[in-house]
Amino acid sequence: MRDVAMMGAAGKARTICSNWWQKQALGAIKSETAVEPLIVRLEHKDVGVRSAVAQALGAIKSETAVQPLIARLEDEDADVRRAVLSGLAQGLEEIDRKLLSCDLDGFNPFFDPREPINDVFAKRAASELELSVEDVQARYEPLAERFGLCLAWHEDDQ
Repeated sequence: MRDVAMMGAAGKARTICSNWWQKQALGAIKSETAVEPLIVRLEHKDVGVRSAVAQALGAIKSETAVQPLIARLEDEDADVRRAVLSGLAQGLEEIDRKLLSCDLDGFNPFFDPREPINDVFAKRAASELELSVEDVQARYEPLAERFGLCLAWHEDDQ
């Protein structure tokens, strides 16, 4: 037991099992030394593991994890893409986290980056967040560029 207590966060991250709560615990540790072992697990075959790791990395808020997380926005599984966006949103301003969440509260569920954000949702966001539709759309622009979001009003321009 003493040996386990003496292990650093990196050792714990390397030996951790694939359970969701364990990944969440690593995120709660918020140790930079847990980042690299977690990044490796973004490639895990299990969807639940990839999702939990994405959220744990988001909780740590490490710049080292940003690019690997952004790459996972292309995951074949929608739940993983949502978890990745949730993780990435942790480092954003509150208003932007709200705009990326389906319920406009900054909490799960978050959007699937492959699904278009449409004018109807932008109008709802404007109303609920007490912004103009133009302000909401303007806030989505850099988010779309950074996270590869699909904005339906751009599709309408084509």
